[in-house]
Amino acid sequence: MGVAVVVLSAGRSSRFGGTKSKVLTKFDGKPLIAKIAQQALSSRCSKVLIVTGHQSLDVEAALIDMDVDTLHNPRFEQGMGTSIAVAAQHLARDDNSVTAMMLLFGDMPMIRTEHLNTLLNHPDAGSKIIRGANGDRAGHPILFPSESLPKLQMLSGDEGAKELVQGASLIDIGSAATFDIDTREAALQAGASLDFF
Repeated sequence: MGVAVVVLSAGRSSRFGGTKSKVLTKFDGKPLIAKIAQQALSSRCSKVLIVTGHQSLDVEAALIDMDVDTLHNPRFEQGMGTSIAVAAQHLARDDNSVTAMMLLFGDMPMIRTEHLNTLLNHPDAGSKIIRGANGDRAGHPILFPSESLPKLQMLSGDEGAKELVQGASLIDIGSAATFDIDTREAALQAGASLDFF
């Protein structure tokens, strides 16, 4: 199964405060987006695609020398759905080897390679939509089979793939599935230095 991990890192981080993208916050001396990209690269996925928008040049610089593809979403201010659509369109057009797409947010510092592999190794991987969960609370990442790509390509607005993932099978990977750094307080709680790349 050829799986592309798509990491969304295009948003303005408006709730985080300041002008810097929160994915550039440093954890253990490394920008969060690079830390997450490394976890994805160490998984059983076949490629990693980072969707950029706000401060795209800085995000790309944080990923220099990493074996990832970056894709700029010029419509990122129109909502998360546009970033998912741009990625799905790119994969459908440019990579025939991809049979599934895993969607991950760039602001989830607790996500580890083993969490991604738990979904990739699941019996339903590649045939149904499955998603990480904290107990019975739905979270991320979400793994979509190739049949979902046409619908993902049509997304727009802020709702993302919410309607598409109704009824997805939940796979418990613990609190990592639901913890993100929407605020500086959450970033500090997770061990960030609030020193930016």
